[in-house]
Amino acid sequence: MEQLMEQEGDNMDLAGDGILPQQHGPAGDGEETDPTQYYENRLKMLDSLRSAGVEPYPHKFEVAISIPDYVAKYSSLGAGEHLLTVTESLAGRVMSKRVSSSKLFFYDLYGDGVKVQVMAGASCSEVAETEFYKCHSVVKRGDIVGIIGYPGRISRGELSIFARNLILLSPCLHMLPNQITGSCTAVAGKTTRAKVGADCWVPGIGRNTEAYVLKDQETRYRQRYLDLMVNHQVRHIFRTRSRVISFIRRFLDERNFLEVETPMMNLISGGASAKPFVTHHNELNMDLYMRIAPELYLKQLVVGGLDRVYEIGKQFRNEGIDLTHNPEFTTCEFYMAYTDYNDLMELTETILSSMVMELTGSTKIKYHANGADNPPIEIDFTPPYRRIDMMQELKSIAGLDIPLDLSSDEANKYLAATCEKYGIKCSPPQTTARLLDKVSFMSPGHQPLLELLVKTWLV
Repeated sequence: MEQLMEQEGDNMDLAGDGILPQQHGPAGDGEETDPTQYYENRLKMLDSLRSAGVEPYPHKFEVAISIPDYVAKYSSLGAGEHLLTVTESLAGRVMSKRVSSSKLFFYDLYGDGVKVQVMAGASCSEVAETEFYKCHSVVKRGDIVGIIGYPGRISRGELSIFARNLILLSPCLHMLPNQITGSCTAVAGKTTRAKVGADCWVPGIGRNTEAYVLKDQETRYRQRYLDLMVNHQVRHIFRTRSRVISFIRRFLDERNFLEVETPMMNLISGGASAKPFVTHHNELNMDLYMRIAPELYLKQLVVGGLDRVYEIGKQFRNEGIDLTHNPEFTTCEFYMAYTDYNDLMELTETILSSMVMELTGSTKIKYHANGADNPPIEIDFTPPYRRIDMMQELKSIAGLDIPLDLSSDEANKYLAATCEKYGIKCSPPQTTARLLDKVSFMSPGHQPLLELLVKTWLV
């Protein structure tokens, strides 16, 4: 019977390759159904399960191994090899369902961005043969299921778990976007370019948005859960962000910095030039400002004798939104006594180059500076970075004769006039610092003025 399942499995693989016609039965995913009708049908299915005494959202399923660990543990199995005496239980989301017959089903089960095939045949199931078809007919794409079975590979080489029992854990009530065949198993736990899998993303390389199932940016950002569910590359971006924060924290801790937390709500809006959000404290009956920077409190700690402090946390600035600015964002701000800006430049060079090296295995990365639809540019984080004088560079490249006393009204008016002359937008408050920042990054032709700022210090 196992050989029969293997043969059927091979036929399913061939069907997936378009070599043999794939069989579709009433237990298929119903992708031809209208989304509204699909949702109504799923609700009726829940009612029918409960009427039959089956809870569609069971309280507990014991997961013995994760899908990535399962793939790693049994990757050495040879084609056609089965471990009949081994029992594993794992859980994940069904992203593909293929029906070979009423007695044989195949699923692509995803967990933590990694895929494993589930081969469910009536011959090895603990469910009675009369109930086998009913059990699998209710499973659709997007459902979370638990699998109890034994590991093995089909004769064509794909690692699978041969299901003795399948338990519906959480039905997906809405129809998912069409799935693209592929997996990210090749990069599970890996980070460097040398370990890049076919359709997978790792830090330091350009993203292949063509591999995304869900491409509409508005939908992706407003429904992040759906984005993560069907676009498997995205979870690696989330993980990379977490690793960046962990690296910065570890880097500073190793240099005797003390991490602190300072108030999010303040009586005054200080530490930066930005428009704050205002909230109201009911108990104290007073308006407070959401912080725009932790600077003032961190400096007070240095004054108090904590020579090296830092904070990683949220800032809130009630200003514009664009591709690189959000009113709510995370910063790392640190202070270090008995150093000057030269020491801080060297420290920043070290932290950036070391972080990029740890994440990617190189100090060079690909970055979509002009959007994911355009080719990425290469940025080299190898220190030392070029150091230039900002005022002299602006004068030599752009011909701007900015008054040297930047605290004067004359300097503010000159920069404001420059921005207006060349159509450079600067949202309020138009402080000298903000105006100078805008002018420094944009030339009169609206092209980057000081190129490769990643490797340039402005002093």
